[in-house]
Amino acid sequence: MYYGKQNSFYHQIIFESIIKDTNHTFHLGAGVVGDIYDEKYLGNKFSRTEIVPGIFVGYQWKGIHHSLDISQRIDFHPQYGVQWSPRFSGRYQFSPQTVLRMSAGKAFRSSTPIAETFQALASNRKLIFPDEKAIYYGLQAEKAWNLGGSIQQDFLLFTSKFKGIVDVFSTRFLNQVVQDYDRDSRELALYNATSGSSTALQLQIEHSLFKRFTLSGPIDIRKLLFHIWQVKI
Repeated sequence: MYYGKQNSFYHQIIFESIIKDTNHTFHLGAGVVGDIYDEKYLGNKFSRTEIVPGIFVGYQWKGIHHSLDISQRIDFHPQYGVQWSPRFSGRYQFSPQTVLRMSAGKAFRSSTPIAETFQALASNRKLIFPDEKAIYYGLQAEKAWNLGGSIQQDFLLFTSKFKGIVDVFSTRFLNQVVQDYDRDSRELALYNATSGSSTALQLQIEHSLFKRFTLSGPIDIRKLLFHIWQVKI
């Protein structure tokens, strides 16, 4: 039997200004995120109040063919301590038809494993935590680096305009909460792992059939290459 309730609030204050001209701008500020959790699972009560203040600063550089955005954020978590989250994004237009975009950043979050494992509750598995009596169930914060980029190319095909976009994104976990279904068929073990990654590679073709109506077709390149490899074998 599970019951869960969450109340959240968020507030921030930002100051923005320019450096010499509007091509160079910066911002700085502070914010606070609050979450109040009230959960009950198999007669055990899991309640916590999480209030995380933070400060941030960022710089933006915009030109005719390019843009650059660099920001830093520091959060002060009551349980996990000081968390540093840098972020970067950039854009460069090689021509009116070709645009390159890149991004990178680090992020963290505290997990809510019971609410995120409803499928296990439906299968009547018992959840096993590192420490049921500890705050956050004895689990550490999830942390990861995210890297990605995309290139967009406009082209003509049979006198019709098309847009092709190739996206590649990768997540490298420094710490993640693992759901282990294989340890016991009657249980779901939850614990931290200090490694892991995921990568997505996608091709998307877009074509505007008429005004305000665009036909889009995404293709998972990794799955396509895997199927081609299977056929060759």
